[in-house]
Amino acid sequence: MILYDDAQNSGRIIVNDIVASCYGNVISHNLTHSVFAPVRWHHRLAKLVLKRPPFQCTHNDGQFHLLPIKPSEPNVLNEIIKFNTRLSINFIRYSTLLYHTHELLIFANNPYTYQQLFIHGSLSKQISGSSFTITLPNRIPTCQSIIMTGVPASWDTTEMHELLVVRYQSVAQITRIYNNNGEPTTRVRVDLRQYSEVERILKDQRIYMDSVSYPANLHR
Repeated sequence: MILYDDAQNSGRIIVNDIVASCYGNVISHNLTHSVFAPVRWHHRLAKLVLKRPPFQCTHNDGQFHLLPIKPSEPNVLNEIIKFNTRLSINFIRYSTLLYHTHELLIFANNPYTYQQLFIHGSLSKQISGSSFTITLPNRIPTCQSIIMTGVPASWDTTEMHELLVVRYQSVAQITRIYNNNGEPTTRVRVDLRQYSEVERILKDQRIYMDSVSYPANLHR
C-alpha cells in the first residue's frame, strides 16, 4: 500500500529493490516526468533564492513611513527591472517585523544579480519617488560555500586562510566542521564572496592551498 507519493528529481523511486515510477499508475513515465519539469525548476529556483540572504531597502524619507499606503511589491519590482534590465529578480517583499513593515527585502535569483547588487549604481537612486538606503547582507550565502575534505584535523584554520587567500582573494571565512561528539573532522567549510571563484573551484573539483590541493564540493 502506498501512503504517499514521494516525488523525486529523477522521477523514479526504489521499492523493495525494484525501480518504479514515483508518479504512480500513469500511461507514460517519461511524458509525466516532462509535464512535471516546471515544478522541479520552480523548486530548484526557490532553493537558490532562499540560499541567498536578501538586500534590505530602507527609504530615507521619514514621511514615507507614515504613509498608510505603500508602493506595491509588483510596482517596485517593475521600477527596479526597468532601471537595470540585467538584474534577475522576481521576488521582493516587505518585512513582516514590527516597526519594519515599510522595509523592502530584495532577493536575487542568481549569483550574477547577487554580486551586482553589491555594486553602487546597480539600482536607481529613487524608488517610487523616494530615496533609500540599501543594507547589504552580513553573511555569505550557502551557495558560495565550499567544503574541503581530507584536511588534517589538527591544522589551524587561521593559517589555512592566509594560504588560501593568495589564490582565492574573496575568501571571507574558514570554519572547521565538528562531529556530534564535538571533535574536529577532516572537513572544512570555505566561504567566498565572489561566485566566480566558487565556479572555478567546482570546475577543478579541487581547492588549492599554495602547491597542495584538496577535494572540494559545494556546501549543501
